[in-house]
Amino acid sequence: MSAGLLALGCLAASVAVYLCFFSLGSRRFVKRLTNSEFKANPNAPQIDAKLAEALTIGLIYAEEIGAFADGMATGLSAERLETELKKWGVSDKASAVSTMNWLIQSGDRASYGAILSFVLRYNKREARREAIKAEYKENARAFIECADRLARAIVNRRKPPFAIDEKSLKKGVLAWDAG
Repeated sequence: MSAGLLALGCLAASVAVYLCFFSLGSRRFVKRLTNSEFKANPNAPQIDAKLAEALTIGLIYAEEIGAFADGMATGLSAERLETELKKWGVSDKASAVSTMNWLIQSGDRASYGAILSFVLRYNKREARREAIKAEYKENARAFIECADRLARAIVNRRKPPFAIDEKSLKKGVLAWDAG
């Protein structure tokens, strides 16, 4: 009987360790707790200022997928890189250009300016929601959800390596798409 309890205890401990250290949610929690949003490559060679500036375009996406954000080496396996490319339908230069063109004309990029204008104009959530409902009527729900997420992101933003101000916000979400 005690061997069974010991085995059950070991199983429970193993599951707890796995959930604590290997699940996506807990990794994000630990990153937030330790304030280490961007993953730096400890062996990254020095890069010039122009390349460093170009790499900042992908900071958000690099953080999202757990890649290094400070050099050309991503720290991801070839299989993981392949998976990320497949998610976006990218297999060569032509498909990369096609995907970028689609991103420019679709989704958040297409509606970002309108959403941002509501977020900047209305500090109070309910006032913003009512204004969006009046403007977009039957399509308001999607705009409200995006505006709420953007407003939370602005309020809760941490100081990244490059400051985000109203001018930066007005530039849009091209950096996410480019990343």
